[in-house]
Amino acid sequence: MKHIVTAIDGSDHAYKAFDFAVDLAQKYGARLTAVHVISDRPLTEGERRMAENEYLGDVVEGLNLGGLMESKGDPRLFARELLGKHGETGLRVRRAIGHRYLDEAKSRAHHKGFREIDTSVEEGDPADEILAAAERVGADVIVTGSRGLGNITGALLGSVSHKVAQRATCTCINVK
Repeated sequence: MKHIVTAIDGSDHAYKAFDFAVDLAQKYGARLTAVHVISDRPLTEGERRMAENEYLGDVVEGLNLGGLMESKGDPRLFARELLGKHGETGLRVRRAIGHRYLDEAKSRAHHKGFREIDTSVEEGDPADEILAAAERVGADVIVTGSRGLGNITGALLGSVSHKVAQRATCTCINVK
């Protein structure tokens, strides 16, 4: 086992899978790549509120508003206005949030003494992008989190972990 890929979506399930992947990588001396996949669809109301309340600093940085707003006022107020009025900011907002999730993952790995980790934020279908990342790095194993869905429910809902397991050419571990 030389390279493990895992996906981070900010959920408890994903971080549990990530912790398992770190332990596995430590045991086998493997590299680890954590991937976060973002969508290009408009922000949901919940995502917009989360961006405003929890990640506004990341949004300001991700939109590079600090330099733009130096002469016009508070970039945080401008970011709030953009989030409320302009759907095209969704991709940048999701990218900023994705980087925050991956920073948290790196911090968790470093806390365990593990440093052989790469991260990437990709855009598209989550299963496709996880599989593409695994192929790109030559992964031996893909570790995904589960929300506890059974095979029938997972197939009906198009579960990412189910799609990955069905289409991967390497070993897949689904952590419940």
